[in-house]
Amino acid sequence: MHKKDRYLLIIMLAMMSVIGLMSSDIYLPAFTFYLSYTIIACSAYGAYFAYLAVSSSIFNKLNFKPDWVGFFYISVALTYISGNLLAKKLTKTIIIDKALLIGIIPFTIGGLIMLILSLDGITNPLEIIIPMSILTFGNGFLLPLGVAGAVSVFPNLAGTASGFMGLLQLGAASLAAMITGYISSEEVFFMALIIFITNIIGGLALLIVHLIKINDQRTIKIALFTDK
Repeated sequence: MHKKDRYLLIIMLAMMSVIGLMSSDIYLPAFTFYLSYTIIACSAYGAYFAYLAVSSSIFNKLNFKPDWVGFFYISVALTYISGNLLAKKLTKTIIIDKALLIGIIPFTIGGLIMLILSLDGITNPLEIIIPMSILTFGNGFLLPLGVAGAVSVFPNLAGTASGFMGLLQLGAASLAAMITGYISSEEVFFMALIIFITNIIGGLALLIVHLIKINDQRTIKIALFTDK
């Protein structure tokens, strides 16, 4: 299959998914929630793949051999699993939105620390690994809970919703990796900058979710007061 045919197929699948979601009677408010949760998950994917795209080249530039570089990703995996397990435990006692808020904090802090450290130049791999491990701990919250939140918006269209979300996640990851690889030139600052941009995007998406729910609660209160 040629590249053009692949792109056309992806576009067609995306359009079919959107049409399926738009056919819902609650399209406008629900789709806003759906996109917000999806963007949260996409930002987590984007940050991770931006890191994967150039981090090995950066470590090689710091004169570390490939045999050692492989060990640098262990902490990232462990913190992601830890975040996952904690998120699963917390969602038994608190709602998804509050758990997402807990996750967005280390997600953003990790990106910010890496960006600040990169301003003076990185000479120690721990200056990259530790901030990224903090970030991926937040990813352990954002990825599963973002997916759960998005799919729960359309319970009758779960297949279409999850399929379209998967497409957007892979698209966000590919875009982040492509941009990072293109502009970073093995420079930590540009990688950290793109990662931090994904942090901001994820935080804004979660803020939109909270603002919409606050507005809905006010609308309900006003309606109840009017009925009285």
